[in-house]
Amino acid sequence: MYDTVTLPRPVDLRRIAQWSETPIDQIQALNPELPAMDDARQDTGYELKVPGRHGGACQRADGESEPAELASLTFYTVKRGDTLALIAKKMHVSRTDLAEANYLRSTARVVAATP
Repeated sequence: MYDTVTLPRPVDLRRIAQWSETPIDQIQALNPELPAMDDARQDTGYELKVPGRHGGACQRADGESEPAELASLTFYTVKRGDTLALIAKKMHVSRTDLAEANYLRSTARVVAATP
């Protein structure tokens, strides 16, 4: 069983998964026409399937969200020597915004993952 949500603008599927409290793979399974981790189509009025009775919650969250909140998320792998300021510059965002998006203090140190 699923609901259909008509999206008036592109929305990152990770946001839909968050709003519907559903794993993203379940969202993707209901919408196999969408590439993995893609925005829910660039068209306006795209009809996206969401599990169960989560359509209303997704529609409300989309309507209440600012466009900047719906922008696609970008992933970056920290490399040796990276700092928040350097990563922020590479990603064209402020250090404060980068830290906030990653639940860090703007003075936090980042460490490259060990293989």
